Amino acid sequence: MTCILLIVDRSTGGRPKTAGDRTPVYGNWDPNALFPIYMLTGIFFGMVELIRRVIPRDIVGGHIQKLRKMDAAVLCLRPLS
Repeated sequence: MTCILLIVDRSTGGRPKTAGDRTPVYGNWDPNALFPIYMLTGIFFGMVELIRRVIPRDIVGGHIQKLRKMDAAVLCLRPLS
């Protein structure tokens, strides 16, 4: 979701600041579009945190050792970024 900002800026004429430029060139898009993009990003981040933290605790229950094993299994399956 955060890459959408860069894609929209580039597609509307914006470009990054180079060594010879005094200021960056921004695209001609409405900055009010940031609000729905940030709201969607927050929703997606909340879903990821829910899946990562809350749901495993509900599955395993109060067993700390089982929760650690499940976290280790999830970390092994997740690609490193």
